[in-house]
Amino acid sequence: MDDSPIISSPNRPGRLDRQALRLWRWYKSIAFGMILLATICGVCIYGTMHYAANSTLGDNAIPLAKARVFNAWWFFALLGFFFVQFVVSTWHVTKMSFGIWEKRDFSRSRSYMTAKLPGRASVPLAGGPDALMERLRKRFTRAHRQDDRFFAHKGLMTRIGPTVIHSGIVLILLAGLGRIVLVRSGNVLSEGRFVAAEGDTSSTVYHPIFSDQAIGGGNVASFDVPYDITVLDFDEVLHPSSDAPAYFSSLLKVRDWRTGETTVAKVDMNHSLEIGGYEFHQASYVKLPPIQTWRTNYDVRDAATGERVAVTDASEDTRVQVGDENLFLEVDGENPGAPWRLYTSAAPQTPVETGTLLQKEGTHELQVEVMRIFPDFGFDAEGGPFTRSNDPVNMALRVAVVVDGMPAGQTLVFLDSALNAAMPPAAERFRIGLNDIRVIGGAREDYSEADWEDPEFSRFLLGISDEATGQVLGEAFASLGHPSEPIEFASAGGEETPPPGAKYAVYPMGRTIRHETVLSVVKEPVVNYYMAGVGLIAIGAMMTFSGRYRALYAMWDGEEELLHLAYVPRFGKGPDPEEFEDLLRELSGGQAGVPASAPVRDAHPVGAG
Repeated sequence: MDDSPIISSPNRPGRLDRQALRLWRWYKSIAFGMILLATICGVCIYGTMHYAANSTLGDNAIPLAKARVFNAWWFFALLGFFFVQFVVSTWHVTKMSFGIWEKRDFSRSRSYMTAKLPGRASVPLAGGPDALMERLRKRFTRAHRQDDRFFAHKGLMTRIGPTVIHSGIVLILLAGLGRIVLVRSGNVLSEGRFVAAEGDTSSTVYHPIFSDQAIGGGNVASFDVPYDITVLDFDEVLHPSSDAPAYFSSLLKVRDWRTGETTVAKVDMNHSLEIGGYEFHQASYVKLPPIQTWRTNYDVRDAATGERVAVTDASEDTRVQVGDENLFLEVDGENPGAPWRLYTSAAPQTPVETGTLLQKEGTHELQVEVMRIFPDFGFDAEGGPFTRSNDPVNMALRVAVVVDGMPAGQTLVFLDSALNAAMPPAAERFRIGLNDIRVIGGAREDYSEADWEDPEFSRFLLGISDEATGQVLGEAFASLGHPSEPIEFASAGGEETPPPGAKYAVYPMGRTIRHETVLSVVKEPVVNYYMAGVGLIAIGAMMTFSGRYRALYAMWDGEEELLHLAYVPRFGKGPDPEEFEDLLRELSGGQAGVPASAPVRDAHPVGAG
């Protein structure tokens, strides 16, 4: 039975004090630290497997993992508790490491140095104790003397390494705690989106309102960064015989509102871009509907050899990179004769080559799509087209011209040839005429119930001619939702050649689809501290295992004229025999005469005393 007082007295410690001391020793023990570390690892595994890697949660998996585990207050408390315990439990090691450079240990006794143990010996000393310090300084990192006692050691980095590792762990813990605080204060963006199509400029970043739900739908808010970000170009490379992308990238132009400074950089699947503390990563892309928006392909060739440099797509006044070359193309139009300029990254304001787009000879395909039908065409009060009735009194169609699969322009066509002649040609080149209407079932008297948009009810015979060449290309039937059959036509004017002395020739190749690029945006101020912590751990590990720490304790016995010494490594059974024999020979000036086969401890045995 414990009859000690509960509260401490001057002469007897109380039970509460003894229990508190036991708790303190348990708290700062390495064993308790390992329990805490195992708990944190288990929580991380739980957060990853139960939330982040749970496919049933869909897009909410990662937000839920962050909200309920990794950014939760209790996880913050657990990290803080472990941080304090880790600092306390490793303080003695840290204190030793900071003092290792100036360590002077002269406390070892004669019996410690003359015991029958590995690494102990007594040898005559060439030149006496005065010459010993010079030998020790050459062989060891640090050497010290106090009267007739000596201390020297080397491999100090292996003793400092654990403290460097501990410093890295502390830095990572502090970064984790700091990140949770920053998340709660709104200074961390872990899920943001930047969306813009090729040629468009935006400064808006979207983010979720509720962190435990995926961005999108009603869970989206936005803010503006102080930069104008223009998507100059988007590029994708598909896997062979597949629609799956192997690589895609976006070329961005970033203009700082505050300074007016402009930079151009590429963001791809493996390289991000840092803008004002925000990291922009290539996330995904969307192909925009071709009927609404498009770009033009340009074939850039070496003017002297005709060899293709690259094919790139661009829109007017949007500078794009020419393949992987250090060339950037800027065009003022999409038709032959429009000016173009080539720049390099070294001189982004001064073109290295200028010219005009050249006509390239070739055969193309044209189709006509019916967009809208006006049986009795007229204009409303606001000047917009509408149909006054369902009777085919003044039949008109809005049609789109598609060249090589890409939209080339729209126009109105009339059954009345006089009205049709007054309309401008489509795509500045093609004249479309409504030659006839074919109604299924023959002539009718009442069209009030007619469904002109039904392709099973009516078809429209369209005539197409090329005003650039004066050639009639032919006729083709079309109906709403059913484009006409393709009609071939040749490039107007034949192929043009670049002027003498030109380095490059640029040919328009027709329109192509435009892409909308999606960049993920994150702001993680503590990432660099995580990386620094990992770096410290790696450096500390290399320091710790790069060699062995060895200490020499020595005492000069003037009566016997012998140097008693103990050569003690850390974490080992004994010193390396060859290294120890070499040390003895050096200290004794070769007088010890230690046989290579003799046990190290018998180099010059002395009795303990």
